[in-house]
Amino acid sequence: MTDQQKAYMELQSIEQQSQQVQEQLQTLQQQLLGLNELSDNLEEFAKLKPGSEMFSALGSGIYISAELRNTDQVITNVGAGVAVKKSIPEAKKSIEKQIVDITDVQSKVQQNMQKMAARAQELQTQLAMASPENTDKTAESS
Repeated sequence: MTDQQKAYMELQSIEQQSQQVQEQLQTLQQQLLGLNELSDNLEEFAKLKPGSEMFSALGSGIYISAELRNTDQVITNVGAGVAVKKSIPEAKKSIEKQIVDITDVQSKVQQNMQKMAARAQELQTQLAMASPENTDKTAESS
């Protein structure tokens, strides 16, 4: 396999990885939007009084009308099917930590994307220099 073929294969690989990374960035962005919306909703929830009516999601766009008994706590899924009661400030703190974590991951993924773009540019330049058109021009000028 020639150096040109290796460079072309590496470039194709980088392009595929770049598409996957772009999808990851979109997923991370959607998660951030969801967490920010949840944080805003918690702030609004904290303003409600016991006895207030609200709609509660059952899933898949189906809601029921419910009366609030307690507006000081929420139940949070902590993983592995375990849920715990948390105060509104505790829940917001958990959400803020998730936002920071996702933002950090997003930053690292973007840095990786920039490195891939720089390497792809190097390979494109290398391939352009090694193309038959450039080789012919170099031979003609000799």
